[in-house]
Amino acid sequence: RTGADGRYRLAGLPQGAYRLTFDERTFVLLDRRQVEVAPGEVKMLDVALTPAVTLVGRVSDEKGQPVSGARGSIAAGAESRMGMILRVMARDGENQPAFISGPDGTFRATRLPPGTNQRLTVQHPEFDRRVVPGVDLVPGLPRPLSLDIVLSPGFIVSGSVKDKEGKPLEGARVGLTRAVTMTGGRGGNVMSFSSVDSVRPLSDTDFEGKFEFKGLSAGDYDVAVTKAGFTRNTMTAVKAGDGGSPLEVVLSPGATLSGRLVQPNGQTVTGYTVNARPASPGQTSSSTMLGGRNAFNAQVDADGSFLLDGLVPGSAYDISIFGPGEFRGDPKKKGVVAPAADVDIEVAGRGRIAGRVLDAATGAPV
Repeated sequence: RTGADGRYRLAGLPQGAYRLTFDERTFVLLDRRQVEVAPGEVKMLDVALTPAVTLVGRVSDEKGQPVSGARGSIAAGAESRMGMILRVMARDGENQPAFISGPDGTFRATRLPPGTNQRLTVQHPEFDRRVVPGVDLVPGLPRPLSLDIVLSPGFIVSGSVKDKEGKPLEGARVGLTRAVTMTGGRGGNVMSFSSVDSVRPLSDTDFEGKFEFKGLSAGDYDVAVTKAGFTRNTMTAVKAGDGGSPLEVVLSPGATLSGRLVQPNGQTVTGYTVNARPASPGQTSSSTMLGGRNAFNAQVDADGSFLLDGLVPGSAYDISIFGPGEFRGDPKKKGVVAPAADVDIEVAGRGRIAGRVLDAATGAPV
């Protein structure tokens, strides 16, 4: 605890790097990471704490009913489009929300950094996301800033999954994604990239093979359905908000590719990802990527083995590996027809650098 003069002292620390947290409930929580302390050193570290702001309010639906479990996050209002996309891709704000609304829909977000023109984003799996721009968080006000948030039900994408005989498949994994494209830059420097944003957590079909995603914005989505022993089925440009009938997804029996990653001496290795894509005559390393609708990925187990599931029987695949010293993406095996087992892939042998570090003045080990 700091004293009346704000001073603190932590004594008896062994040599090393430390993380210091300065915690006082009326101020923004502050961290100082990688604070190095040498043997016998008395390190001075003064910090300035920022007065915190509290935001309160209530989340409800369009009928005035409370919405429980809504997650709210705060971000700078002047954030660039590039920054916004990168933040969404990293799920920033979903993992560390400023608040989660209670059973009566009310929320209280404390210890927020002050700032003007901030943006409040409120999300719930059954409602369309709501973004409130222009939020001014000013410290020292006589009472907390209060906001009432109304969420729209949005649109629904639903459907059922069956096998080729028309029987419902329970426990099929369903993913809902949409493409995110960003182009920007200054002068002659223009950068553009595309990615896939998972707009909802993965869902499993029920005993009737049905699935449902609620609270979606109008637009096009991709629906990918997988289940062990079946081929993957991806439906593109599925529209939310057009009043269409539920989707009907049919999965066919699938095939597997399995094998091991080995060094030239025959020892197995781990720490790699194995990637399979449909064989293409003109495919190069630049077109072989971990992502994409046609890619199949698997982590290598501790014993060096891997298993790729959901491939199309009778189809040929090019297999690449991604990992330490091999992050090139060039196919290591071409034209492997599924199903196949005992597909051994050789990786470069791993060497080692060893030695000692000495103090140049004394020769003592460091």
